[in-house]
Amino acid sequence: IKSLIMVPVHMGHEISGFLGFDNVVAAETWDEGAQHLLEVVAELIGAALQRKRDREELEVDAKQMDSIMRSAEHFVFYRLRVDQAEKHSAQIEFVSDSLSSIVGIEGETDFNTWFKHVHPEDLPRLEAENSHAAATGSTLDLTIRMFHPRQQKWRWIRAVSNPVRNAAGAITHYNGFLLDVTKMVEVSQALQSERDFAKAVMDTVGALVVVLDRKGRIVQFNRACEKATGYTFNEVQGRFVWDFLLLPEERKNVQQVFQNLKLAPSSSHFENYWLTKHGREILISWSNTSILDEHGDLLYGIGTGIDITDRKHAEMAIRKLSSAVEQTANGILI
Repeated sequence: IKSLIMVPVHMGHEISGFLGFDNVVAAETWDEGAQHLLEVVAELIGAALQRKRDREELEVDAKQMDSIMRSAEHFVFYRLRVDQAEKHSAQIEFVSDSLSSIVGIEGETDFNTWFKHVHPEDLPRLEAENSHAAATGSTLDLTIRMFHPRQQKWRWIRAVSNPVRNAAGAITHYNGFLLDVTKMVEVSQALQSERDFAKAVMDTVGALVVVLDRKGRIVQFNRACEKATGYTFNEVQGRFVWDFLLLPEERKNVQQVFQNLKLAPSSSHFENYWLTKHGREILISWSNTSILDEHGDLLYGIGTGIDITDRKHAEMAIRKLSSAVEQTANGILI
């Protein structure tokens, strides 16, 4: 070799090799034109090699993603291709194998068939939401009941679909998942049943029952409280008792009782006046208890009260009558 010119071939920021010309006949200096041509060719080769590498990496990533999605155990992943000719505006392009175990549909590739497994009470809502999502390009997210053929049970399934747009902004696909949330729904329903039962008991008893959070805001106000004060629960929810229900001269005392309950949660008893919505004073005898969190701090304070206004008035009347009788008797004796 009499003379040689070489330029690097770049793949991104890496040098993957070199490209060169050599002259085995005579030693000469290569002109700028030859060097420029070599650099252009090297750039084209490097770009082609980079595209090949990127394509191979994408194929590997796609295979790995496909493997992950197909091996999903606790959810169903699916990809829908938009097809307005279909009844539900889409066809299944991909669905993970977990569709069989979670929803009970065996190898189903017809998207319309999925709707046949939906509870009759939930189907109109699902179809309406699906049509709305297809028309507006919005996300679908709702919880429905689907019948699992093998288990012969209705399962609560959360369905979520997100639109995928192409470079022009048109929606071409929807990526989504199905998640079995039966246990969560059943727990939520059980808790709601307990809350409904507790509220029914609170509303049935004749005593006043008010529940305060750890800051003193009203979170429960039973029917007896509503009847005695003239306020509805919606009017008092989230408000502090001492801001509107107490006499000005008793506010500090009641706040101190509540602070003591926070510092040393225990049962206590006291009497104080409440002001009704129309300004009437009612005297209430309270028994207080507390619900603590996992750290032993006050979570809720519960007050159970009895309106003793009439009894107090009767006691005062009796005392006045007794005093008057005693004074009369003394006058007679004199």
